[in-house]
Amino acid sequence: MVDREAVGDSIGTVILDVCVYFQPFIEEMRKINRRDPWPPLSRVVEQWLREAARRKAQAGAQEASRRYKEAVKKAEANLKQPTGI
Repeated sequence: MVDREAVGDSIGTVILDVCVYFQPFIEEMRKINRRDPWPPLSRVVEQWLREAARRKAQAGAQEASRRYKEAVKKAEANLKQPTGI
Protein backbone atom coordinates (compact mmCIF):
# COMPACT_ATOMS: atom_id res chain seq x y z
CA MET A 1 0.00 0.00 0.00
CA VAL A 2 1.23 3.47 -0.88
CA ASP A 3 1.20 6.26 1.68
CA ARG A 4 -0.35 9.01 -0.44
CA GLU A 5 0.66 11.76 1.96
CA ALA A 6 4.31 10.65 1.90
CA VAL A 7 4.29 10.51 -1.91
CA GLY A 8 2.64 13.91 -2.10
CA ASP A 9 5.15 15.42 0.32
CA SER A 10 8.16 13.92 -1.44
CA ILE A 11 7.35 14.36 -5.16
CA GLY A 12 4.01 16.15 -5.32
CA THR A 13 5.39 19.52 -6.39
CA VAL A 14 7.47 17.91 -9.15
CA ILE A 15 4.46 16.00 -10.48
CA LEU A 16 2.33 19.15 -10.37
CA ASP A 17 5.00 21.08 -12.31
CA VAL A 18 5.22 18.33 -14.93
CA CYS A 19 1.44 18.15 -15.29
CA VAL A 20 1.12 21.90 -15.68
CA TYR A 21 3.94 21.90 -18.27
CA PHE A 22 2.34 19.07 -20.25
CA GLN A 23 -1.24 20.34 -19.86
CA PRO A 24 -1.55 21.33 -23.56
CA PHE A 25 -0.46 17.83 -24.61
CA ILE A 26 -2.83 16.21 -22.13
CA GLU A 27 -5.73 18.31 -23.40
CA GLU A 28 -4.91 17.42 -27.02
CA MET A 29 -4.72 13.72 -26.18
CA ARG A 30 -8.09 13.99 -24.43
CA LYS A 31 -9.59 15.44 -27.63
CA ILE A 32 -8.02 12.85 -29.92
CA ASN A 33 -8.58 9.76 -27.77
CA ARG A 34 -11.66 11.03 -25.96
CA ARG A 35 -10.09 9.93 -22.72
CA ASP A 36 -7.45 11.03 -20.27
CA PRO A 37 -3.99 9.72 -21.22
CA TRP A 38 -3.13 9.06 -17.55
CA PRO A 39 -6.38 8.84 -15.61
CA PRO A 40 -4.98 7.77 -12.24
CA LEU A 41 -2.28 10.46 -12.29
CA SER A 42 -4.77 13.13 -13.33
CA ARG A 43 -7.09 12.23 -10.46
CA VAL A 44 -4.20 12.33 -7.98
CA VAL A 45 -3.07 15.72 -9.28
CA GLU A 46 -6.61 17.11 -9.10
CA GLN A 47 -6.89 15.82 -5.53
CA TRP A 48 -3.56 17.43 -4.58
CA LEU A 49 -4.63 20.74 -6.12
CA ARG A 50 -7.95 20.63 -4.24
CA GLU A 51 -6.14 19.79 -1.00
CA ALA A 52 -3.66 22.64 -1.51
CA ALA A 53 -6.53 25.06 -2.15
CA ARG A 54 -8.37 23.77 0.93
CA ARG A 55 -5.27 24.22 3.11
CA LYS A 56 -4.74 27.73 1.74
CA ALA A 57 -8.37 28.66 2.42
CA GLN A 58 -8.17 27.18 5.91
CA ALA A 59 -5.00 29.13 6.67
CA GLY A 60 -6.67 32.29 5.39
CA ALA A 61 -9.72 31.66 7.56
CA GLN A 62 -7.53 31.08 10.62
CA GLU A 63 -5.61 34.27 9.94
CA ALA A 64 -8.84 36.23 9.51
CA SER A 65 -10.16 34.81 12.77
CA ARG A 66 -6.94 35.75 14.57
CA ARG A 67 -7.09 39.32 13.20
CA TYR A 68 -10.77 39.60 14.18
CA LYS A 69 -10.08 38.48 17.75
CA GLU A 70 -7.19 40.91 17.98
CA ALA A 71 -9.38 43.78 16.73
CA VAL A 72 -12.11 42.89 19.25
CA LYS A 73 -9.57 42.96 22.11
CA LYS A 74 -8.30 46.36 20.97
CA ALA A 75 -11.85 47.71 20.69
CA GLU A 76 -12.72 46.41 24.16
CA ALA A 77 -9.58 47.98 25.59
CA ASN A 78 -10.50 51.34 24.01
CA LEU A 79 -14.03 51.17 25.43
CA LYS A 80 -12.91 50.76 29.04
CA GLN A 81 -13.33 54.05 30.83
CA PRO A 82 -11.32 55.00 33.90
CA THR A 83 -13.52 54.88 37.01
CA GLY A 84 -11.85 57.79 38.69
CA ILE A 85 -11.71 55.93 41.98
